[in-house]
Amino acid sequence: MPETNTKLTEVKSRELADQLEPLIRDIHTRRLPLDERWLLFHSAYIGRTVRTQFNSEMFKHFIPAARRSVERFTVRGAQMVVPSADFFEVYPGDPETTDSTADKEANAIRSWLRYLLVKRLKAYVFARTCFRMWCIYGRVITKTGVEVVKIPERETGEVTSQVWPTARVVDPFYFYHFPETVSEISKAQVLVEDFMLPWDSYESLAKAGIVDSILRKDLTKPEWPQHQTRRLQEQSFNEPSSTESTEKSEDLVSFVAISEAWLKREGRWQRVWIAWNVNGGARVVRFNPKPFPVPPYRMAIARDLPSEGYTTSMMDDLEPMQVLLNDQFNIALEGQATNFSPPTVVDPNRVYRHSSLVYRPRAKWLADPEGIKFFEPRDISKYAFQGVQMTLGLMDSFSGSNPLAEGQPTRGLPRAGFAMTSLLNLSLADIKDAAQVIEDCIFTPLLGDLYRLTIEYADPQQIIRIPGTQDWPARK
Repeated sequence: MPETNTKLTEVKSRELADQLEPLIRDIHTRRLPLDERWLLFHSAYIGRTVRTQFNSEMFKHFIPAARRSVERFTVRGAQMVVPSADFFEVYPGDPETTDSTADKEANAIRSWLRYLLVKRLKAYVFARTCFRMWCIYGRVITKTGVEVVKIPERETGEVTSQVWPTARVVDPFYFYHFPETVSEISKAQVLVEDFMLPWDSYESLAKAGIVDSILRKDLTKPEWPQHQTRRLQEQSFNEPSSTESTEKSEDLVSFVAISEAWLKREGRWQRVWIAWNVNGGARVVRFNPKPFPVPPYRMAIARDLPSEGYTTSMMDDLEPMQVLLNDQFNIALEGQATNFSPPTVVDPNRVYRHSSLVYRPRAKWLADPEGIKFFEPRDISKYAFQGVQMTLGLMDSFSGSNPLAEGQPTRGLPRAGFAMTSLLNLSLADIKDAAQVIEDCIFTPLLGDLYRLTIEYADPQQIIRIPGTQDWPARK
């Protein structure tokens, strides 16, 4: 079972909080400029206009073309990493042995991992989220852990507990590492993940002895991070704490603002939870003196550079071109409108009723025809649409897409099959590169992490029935 919380004296708890509070706040402040850039990418992805160069009075259309480029990259990358349910292999400890026991153990492990990854973790959905984070923010962060599932028996009513390893993709806005000059988790000195824990969940953890108890009356209103409130506002939502609740439902909408800090000391890691919205200041509510050999986080960075933990992403390229594309569309529409309703020169002395001069179908203008002249401006909208096609082509090339990768043959293609295969592989080189990095840095270590968590925390008597193996003997 997971480790329980170690009680700290009030003095030691205050000393530890006084040491960590300024460090964590400083780490948050140092990342604010980068958060602004990420918020810009997030707005471009969900389809919100935040930047324009051409300010049209009539046309303010916004086409989220960058989102489609990201999604094409995401789907193809996920299908490369998880092509089927059997996307991994498990070998016996000694491949040269002829002992059937090792082979049976390997098959049992493989069946367990297949069920865990496909049925519980949803490996394909997990992979799509990884690639989406890769494209938008240039980094993928995952965290492994364990989950205790309470299963009541239908007949007897007894509750059976099962321990399952879990893995999730971490929101990059909430994850910090220090110093920012490292690109590997193992080389960092401090890792911080912020999260808002509902009061009911926190109280359940306190009853289990995992965190220190906090009276609900000692909680203050949590301060939601700016990046979260702005992302909610773009979707026309307020922060969850602003929900108007009655006295009976206030326990369900209360939150505890927590920072989970991992500190590296003498090559090993210690975990500390700090609760921020508590009367009297920040408080350490979880501390385990037993060090961990490795942290539960894994990270893959796009376009990694030496001594830089934060690099550029695909959205760094696509967002400016999306601004250009929408400006070109609005310019083209204004050109079309000008040709559709051309400028008109009117002699006011030959107009009998000025209010009749309105552009509309079957309109009747009370004026002398000799006093009205229509200009015929040059049609330049086609040049604007040519610019649109050029920008769309650039966005496809910057996102690793091209007509060949889309399944559209181009002129001059060779007829030989091996040549076509080589061209197709080259057209998918960017996506394959990302898939290789995510597989090496995330998915391959993830298999080992899940197996280690199973061995360390799962009940030895826990018997798992693998779906589709009714005729097989039970495997523990």
